Amino acid sequence: MKHVLITGASSGIGESCAKLFSENGWKVFLLGRSQEKLTRVQKELKNPSEILAFDLGKKESFKALEKRLSELKSDISVLVNNAGIYQRASLEESDDSVWSSQFEVNLFGPVRLTQLLWSQLKKNKGAVTNVSSTLGLRPIPATGAYSASKAALNSWSQTLALEGAPDVRVNTICPGLVDTPIHTFDANIKAQLQNLQPLARMGQPEDIASAVLFVSTAAWMTGTLVPVDGGVSLTTRDS
Repeated sequence: MKHVLITGASSGIGESCAKLFSENGWKVFLLGRSQEKLTRVQKELKNPSEILAFDLGKKESFKALEKRLSELKSDISVLVNNAGIYQRASLEESDDSVWSSQFEVNLFGPVRLTQLLWSQLKKNKGAVTNVSSTLGLRPIPATGAYSASKAALNSWSQTLALEGAPDVRVNTICPGLVDTPIHTFDANIKAQLQNLQPLARMGQPEDIASAVLFVSTAAWMTGTLVPVDGGVSLTTRDS
């Protein structure tokens, strides 16, 4: 049985990824901050799994995480760097904390975790799948820190694809607007957002999970940035 580690696995896209990998016969390592939420997800999985309750926004978490993975005898073939935070703020509204918190979780977390697991991934001829955003390809106003962190993630992913070849494949999924806990839209706003999508609906976590599973197991794909956005990147956006 192959092993996959998924960050941000307690809800949204990460939870859907965990369920889909498990349904397809993988042992899933669920990484997130909340033991309680991860336990809820674990109860719904079809195959063996392990819980890793750590905060990737804290650099000191990584030594304890390394020790725990060693105790569990992890043998990771796929790493899904999905955890992220989103804070909307214009340049005038943002201070250093807005920038540092989003880069710490959205970029440095994936970099540090990938470094930690790199030897396992190389040994297993594995894959890294990073979950970015269409805002990393085409930003909108008041998302400077978030969009910049995701653009940096995109660039690093492609650099890593070159460094990892031919042993480790690295691909990036760029979701559009997905209905997850990272957003707090009321019903009226959701209805308006649906109408902006060429496919006439917001994305669901399952839409992204299916793309993550595909690129994670597609043997001749590396270095790609794959928008999964209902076609919204084809439209003009100014807000």
